[in-house]
Amino acid sequence: MEAAHQIGQWADTAERSLYTEHNPSIGYVMSGTRRSSTDLDVRRRRALFRSWHRGMREMDLVFGRFADAEISDLSDSELSDFELLLDAIDRDVFMWLTDEIAVPQAFDTPLYRRIKGFCAVDGAVAR
Repeated sequence: MEAAHQIGQWADTAERSLYTEHNPSIGYVMSGTRRSSTDLDVRRRRALFRSWHRGMREMDLVFGRFADAEISDLSDSELSDFELLLDAIDRDVFMWLTDEIAVPQAFDTPLYRRIKGFCAVDGAVAR
């Protein structure tokens, strides 16, 4: 459960200057991506949007930050793997990332491991 706490803690403090905006009347609000999608094809634009609109704030930050950094460099095969992860239930992916439950074989792809590594570098998942 320690890793789950770390992801929640990371989500509360992660790079406020990049992913939150301060509104004097209500405090910090999530602003999502800072990456322009104008150079992306329709499929990648859709994946980028879905990455930032998950339903669970922690997963917005995990998938959204990864997509901001990597979406334009994903191969078609990697993009298919990413879309498969985007179709998964947020809570399940969260538990896979925090090693609470095993990752099903269908989702345990090199791209999943790349996302998990990306999170570990950013402090979202520490193992």
